[in-house]
Amino acid sequence: MQRSDIRYYELAICGLYLDNLTFHSFDEIKPLTQVLVDLKTKKNLKAIVLKECQKPDFKTVEIKEITGYFLTPLQFELVNFIVYYYASKLGFVLGFFETSPKYECQKMFFKDTPKLSNQQQNALSFLQKEN
Repeated sequence: MQRSDIRYYELAICGLYLDNLTFHSFDEIKPLTQVLVDLKTKKNLKAIVLKECQKPDFKTVEIKEITGYFLTPLQFELVNFIVYYYASKLGFVLGFFETSPKYECQKMFFKDTPKLSNQQQNALSFLQKEN
């Protein structure tokens, strides 16, 4: 492959209290995908792709492997809340979360709806129309 085919990604290394780091790959990788990367002394570290970014002014390390595992959007929203609330690093908090092979959003249905107040029923009707 030619140098022009290189893509650059901002990653959060799971479980490490580091700022986000930039790595490169020849593959297109979607955000919230889990990958494996090597740092100088640590090998096969799990990381989450946050976004594709521009080529940096420094040399980058190649992403070692795309695992095929993903973080769900809901998990990522919770991670961001925890990072904000506890003033922590994204990678450190991601170390507490598990990725899954494929994320598919499924609607949940209940056989019997509990007795709802008028206000609750209006809210439920609104949500059902929106989804």
